[in-house]
Amino acid sequence: MRPSLRTTKSAFLKYTFLAIPAVFMVLSGCKESDEQIGLNLRPDGGVIEGIVVDSFNIITRTIAEDSLQTDSLSRNVLGSMNDPVFGKSSASLAFDFSLPEINIDFGVSPTLDSVILTIVYEKVIGHYGDFTTPQQLEVYRLDERLERELSYSSEYIPRYTDNLASVSRLFEFDDTVSWNEEGREVTEVGVLRIPLSADFGNELLQAEAGVYGSNDAFRDFLNGMYIKAVGNPVSGEGGIANVNLLHNNSKLLLYYNDTLTEEFLITSTSSRFGHYEVETPGAIESQFNQIGTHFDETYVQSLGALKTRINVEGLYDLVADGEPIFINEAKITLSVKDGSTSDERPAPERLLLLQPSVSDSSNAFILDLIDVVAPPNANWIGRTNYGGNLDPETNTYTFHVNRHLQDLLDTYLATGEKKDRGFYLIIPSDNPITASRLVLDNSQNGTEPKIEFKVTYIKL
Repeated sequence: MRPSLRTTKSAFLKYTFLAIPAVFMVLSGCKESDEQIGLNLRPDGGVIEGIVVDSFNIITRTIAEDSLQTDSLSRNVLGSMNDPVFGKSSASLAFDFSLPEINIDFGVSPTLDSVILTIVYEKVIGHYGDFTTPQQLEVYRLDERLERELSYSSEYIPRYTDNLASVSRLFEFDDTVSWNEEGREVTEVGVLRIPLSADFGNELLQAEAGVYGSNDAFRDFLNGMYIKAVGNPVSGEGGIANVNLLHNNSKLLLYYNDTLTEEFLITSTSSRFGHYEVETPGAIESQFNQIGTHFDETYVQSLGALKTRINVEGLYDLVADGEPIFINEAKITLSVKDGSTSDERPAPERLLLLQPSVSDSSNAFILDLIDVVAPPNANWIGRTNYGGNLDPETNTYTFHVNRHLQDLLDTYLATGEKKDRGFYLIIPSDNPITASRLVLDNSQNGTEPKIEFKVTYIKL
């Protein structure tokens, strides 16, 4: 066990949401002006003739991302891939089961037919990579009980034992699969079905009655399962799929006595988490410790792998004369590197712009993100003002950081403190969860730089 990778949920949430109260405190005293940041403020609705500055020096480099909490995601991912730029990565799954009913009774001397694990693929989004080659998967019995009050990190490797299956499978998302349950045919599109060992099936059938007396007793008997992605695909092959463990047809099916079926479910009361492994190529890893060096090409990768650090020099020059200013617009525009994407490896649909925390390299909110995480109403314009979605026409991402920059400059004028810690650019870890990655073009040469920080303001 690696205790640092399993924490209490209360401790995790404490640090995850540490920034939210601070955001509300900053906003509470400036309702009128803050709600209008970025809008045209002339009474007649005309455009403010502000001062525009876009000549900031921007320094970017790739750094390692922190491990992720993976026990509370909306979906999970499974598989292995070898990206021609980003190298090898894999996603494995650990989960436990719930009883369909208390006090299951298989009768006298039941006879095993088969035992099948079924996992449903997510139907809409999240599949990433090339799925024309088979995936190599191994299924194990967990050798530790999963605890719902603990948070599980993407780096945490559960203890496991007893190999229940080793299979080679194509991930076929659109194929219709049919099977029999209690004499009725069940049909589902996109299901991974893995036959497990007969010894395991017989153990389920022959367990003492008390094992099925409660979910707690059952989870003591069967801690859960671990699906391990063990493939070693060559460069350009493999993919990581989005799966829905909470689907009604993601479950363990026990067939016995020729016509009978019992199912063990993965429900909202079950524990589940993902373990990710990423091998970062040396050419990318070499950027990690080169503090102060700018790289025209940087990288962002999900699964707790990579993020881009962005530092904008000269922000405080905007108030070098000691006079306050009002930020009408502050935006950063980032460009996808030409030729770095494909149909199998598209650019992420959205990104998040955050900042380093005060004490370490973990991610912290910027003020503008409050419009996304806690908007005052469903029609709040700030939902879209923050930005971060891919513009398919320009292949760029744009973020507005009006409130963040205003706070930095106001604090500096009032106290002399420089709170600017730069930015972190990451791929969101959920909604959707995906194995996506991004190559950024950060060149600043010529008349059309690929990365730009632009501020429009007025003197007060």
